[in-house]
Amino acid sequence: RCRRMCYGTGACWLAVAVMLTVLAEISEGKEMTCEDADELARQLKDEGRLEEAKAALLQLLEVCPEEAGRYNDLGQVYWQSGEFDNAVVAFQKAVDLDPSNPYIVHNLGALLHYQGTDMIAAEIALEKAIQLAQEGGDTTLEAHAQRTLLRCKRHQQNVIQREKLLVKHAAELAKRREEEGATKEEEEGQCDWRDKAERLLKGEQLDIIA
Repeated sequence: RCRRMCYGTGACWLAVAVMLTVLAEISEGKEMTCEDADELARQLKDEGRLEEAKAALLQLLEVCPEEAGRYNDLGQVYWQSGEFDNAVVAFQKAVDLDPSNPYIVHNLGALLHYQGTDMIAAEIALEKAIQLAQEGGDTTLEAHAQRTLLRCKRHQQNVIQREKLLVKHAAELAKRREEEGATKEEEEGQCDWRDKAERLLKGEQLDIIA
């Protein structure tokens, strides 16, 4: 796994070699602790050395006990690397391990909102993060989560409104089809009315529209 991520990058190999040495010392019961390895992995992440941080965290999770903070760090690295599905899995694991941590819960909700694939789950996570932040008196996180939740709800409203417009325009196109007759493309069953409605919403000129 490390070979694939560090191929052709000397600095990456050096960083992972250092981390592997640290992990070997941990496994042998020497003075180096998992917390020390955590610090090294976070340093790589904060410096933007994402591939190195990813390799280090994955190795760290194989040697040290599972901890929410480690999965949260891994989720952040995956997110910054554009590996959104892996990031969701990592954040969800972190939430499972520490469901009362408002920052971790917020990270999961924020990513789901950013990804846009499960806005309902995003809202649930963000609302939970707001509740936890309120209970902990963290007004900064609460305000940030409130803003993210507002954007999430607006996105949902826009999606609903867009779907209504698509239905409306599809109905109008179908009506014009009945009035003006089907085109050759339509007669052959190759016309997608939803696609035509999508194009209409984008302002494209359709032949069927007079």
